[in-house]
Amino acid sequence: MKPAASRWLALLFTATALLHLLPIWRVHYVPTGDGPSHLYNAVVLQELGAGSAEMARLFRIDARPYPNWLSHALLRLALAAAPPLVAEKLVLSVIVLLFLAAAWTLAGTVDRESRVYAFLAMPFAFNFLLQ
Repeated sequence: MKPAASRWLALLFTATALLHLLPIWRVHYVPTGDGPSHLYNAVVLQELGAGSAEMARLFRIDARPYPNWLSHALLRLALAAAPPLVAEKLVLSVIVLLFLAAAWTLAGTVDRESRVYAFLAMPFAFNFLLQ
């Protein structure tokens, strides 16, 4: 594949990947199955980190590596920069973009000309595990 064609393919993939963010940012509430509970846990982590005596009386942090701990930590970091609904959208956007970037990288691992196959991963960006 010529360098110009490769560059256009990368631009097309990037533009299409960014279009995948529209379903996240065009709605007020992102329709996920357990997103609100993850967001609530991140708010509790934020309150505990701020030294809230009321929250410390009711909750404690269990730092064992349970599933979804990373999402709670990422949401907690996003809450430092944005309100809860925007923080949830930021984390979901990062997850979708990282998934598509991984597909692009994987498709081009053996042969850079095979990166066109990364487009086949796009229908799977909003998979059941993300929901």
